[in-house]
Amino acid sequence: MSTEGAADLAPFLAHLRAHGVRFDVAAPLRRDPDAHGHPHASRHGDGTVHVPGLPPIAERRRGRVGSDHATWSVAVAIAAGPLVRPGDTVWEIGTGSGVLAVAAHHLGARRIVATDVDAGALEIAAGNLRAAGARAALHAGSLLDAIPADEPPPAVVIANLPHKPRREGDVLPLAEDGGPEGYTLLAAFARQAGRRLPRGARLVFFQHSLPHPRNLALLAEAFDLRLLSWKRRLLAPGEYGALQEWFVERSRAGTSYVAGREPEDRYLIACVWLASRR
Repeated sequence: MSTEGAADLAPFLAHLRAHGVRFDVAAPLRRDPDAHGHPHASRHGDGTVHVPGLPPIAERRRGRVGSDHATWSVAVAIAAGPLVRPGDTVWEIGTGSGVLAVAAHHLGARRIVATDVDAGALEIAAGNLRAAGARAALHAGSLLDAIPADEPPPAVVIANLPHKPRREGDVLPLAEDGGPEGYTLLAAFARQAGRRLPRGARLVFFQHSLPHPRNLALLAEAFDLRLLSWKRRLLAPGEYGALQEWFVERSRAGTSYVAGREPEDRYLIACVWLASRR
């Protein structure tokens, strides 16, 4: 593991291991730039997403449907490779505006299948794919269940799923709501992936440090986990209102991880993971 930022990262890794999560760490381990909740700086004002090693990706957005710093980090990870290889079949779960599906196209994927629960997001994704000269089979629905049973199995699955925990009565946007412990969708995805993905399939996904680590422990039952990259996701004072203080309470209880003693210093650890089906 790189020594850069080790004092920030090591306590989070210890937090995961204390919950029984089995994983290794890529060498070299990439550190991405610190991020806030807004779109990453590599998305320019002209609506273009810039990822090292890939052609610029033109992105049309609508409301909350669009790429952010998490999308960018996953795109950087797959572009650094070799995660998506020429000729691969790639499934993207929760495609949003389709930026990661376009990235897979640029990396030589032979067949791309993308899903989202939001039919409007699929319309945006379809337009962004057309603009890139890419083709994909698009399906509306939840997780892997949205993909027809006769679809050939993938070599790679990309997933950027909601994983912020929330209390009963609190409201989070659909793209952020991970349920009471933050892993409702992630746990369902892990169960489906364990049943449906063939041995050797590669799953690339983004997750910050708010959900309960139990999700990663569940995934590790059928997959070998490797940490590919990390960054600090800075929390602005008052961001998420009263929920931020609840996140801190969860951190003290060991079910989330929030670093920083003072409100102005708080941050999450945000990671891109590779899970390889055993």
